[in-house]
Amino acid sequence: MHCDILINFVGNNNEESVLCTEYMKPKEAVFIYKDNDKIENLKKYFMHTYPNIIFTGIKMDNNRKINEIIGKYMGKNVIIDISAADKSVSLEVLYEAFKRRIEVVFMDINKKELTKFGESQIEKIKVNLADIDINEIMKTLGAKILLESTEIGEEEIVSRLTMLIAGNMKQWNEIRPVITDNTTLIHYEDDPYKIGIKMEKLNKNQKRIVLDTIDLLQKYKQINCMRNSDDIEIKFLNNFIKGFIFKTGSWFEVFTKMVVEEIDFIDDVKSGMMFLWDKNQRKIKNEIDVVAIKDGVLICISCKDSSKYDENALNELNVYAEKIGGENAIKILTATKMPSKISVIDRAAEMGIDIIVYNGNKNDFKEAIRDCILKKTVR
Repeated sequence: MHCDILINFVGNNNEESVLCTEYMKPKEAVFIYKDNDKIENLKKYFMHTYPNIIFTGIKMDNNRKINEIIGKYMGKNVIIDISAADKSVSLEVLYEAFKRRIEVVFMDINKKELTKFGESQIEKIKVNLADIDINEIMKTLGAKILLESTEIGEEEIVSRLTMLIAGNMKQWNEIRPVITDNTTLIHYEDDPYKIGIKMEKLNKNQKRIVLDTIDLLQKYKQINCMRNSDDIEIKFLNNFIKGFIFKTGSWFEVFTKMVVEEIDFIDDVKSGMMFLWDKNQRKIKNEIDVVAIKDGVLICISCKDSSKYDENALNELNVYAEKIGGENAIKILTATKMPSKISVIDRAAEMGIDIIVYNGNKNDFKEAIRDCILKKTVR
């Protein structure tokens, strides 16, 4: 399927329009827009990604101008893509296009399907879509990735530590309140890299996890350790690994990212992604723990290593996910425990957010995430 001119509409999210342009390979891509900021971001993306395609932006003041815009392209090899158009605009386009015998299409990236609207019939075509990664989607939206912790999870010591914790969840949950007790874990004001552990305060299983962790850190030359009877003194050789161990939830974000990476159909994954919006000259920073992509659909995951997440956490995930992924975005909250308030489960369901709890079984966790994504992308 080919055309010389592909007319698109600029929406909140434009993955469908980008993929439709990639599929059609027109000589010229026309984008009808209302928001000046959005067209500028899209233009920059197209000029960089598709330098051989002429990019044309046409501002639409109201729906009545559709008649004028479509009329301008009569007699040319043109197709109109309504994937990003709202309902009222789509109806107007269909009416005006049918009068002029211009073909209209709609791209469904979830189904990998292109719908062709003709005067007397509707045809659905299965299509092979190009891969589009997270960076590309952010560029079309005018958002800049400021920081990500993706590479942190690729450090062998971090992945080994993460799997040690993930494989001993029961003991880890027992240790956490103990190591925040100043009578068990000693911090030294004169040396922030040094801690002391009173081992007599720990039970047998807790001691095993602590000693396994120490052995692992020593193997990878992250600490120096001195043992004296029931006391252990640890000297961290860098602040990074100390921060990773003691910052709540760091391991679970890395673990969730590692599990998502193992899912066969995932195209791209990033973690700890902080992105910047420049809206009306006011810069806004947002952060999502794990972001993945499948066939152009964004999967936004918030990771909570506790039961203390509430409606505010759901609202934050909902806003950020819809901002970068639109209404097609898949929203998942992973946690190590069920929420303290049962009402959070009901509210999550209302917002289209799936809560997936890690119970210590990695395969079950992976399958739950996999099934959730498939449920929302395969119809």
